[in-house]
Amino acid sequence: MTWSMTISVSELKRITDKLLAELAEEHGEDVTFTEDYFWWIHNPHVYDVLSDVSIEDTTIGQLSESWDV
Repeated sequence: MTWSMTISVSELKRITDKLLAELAEEHGEDVTFTEDYFWWIHNPHVYDVLSDVSIEDTTIGQLSESWDV
């Protein structure tokens, strides 16, 4: 059986606004990232914590390359 959950966009906006307000309160208006690389998992079961992820399903991402303002 596939699990699902529905959340309204207005609720997501409320939660996101709260998170960003707390981030700004804690760190100011600018956030500095000190790490440029991250793991990118392509596995279709990335959210299935019981499945195994093989190295073939991963790659390295780069924030400075991915961030397109």
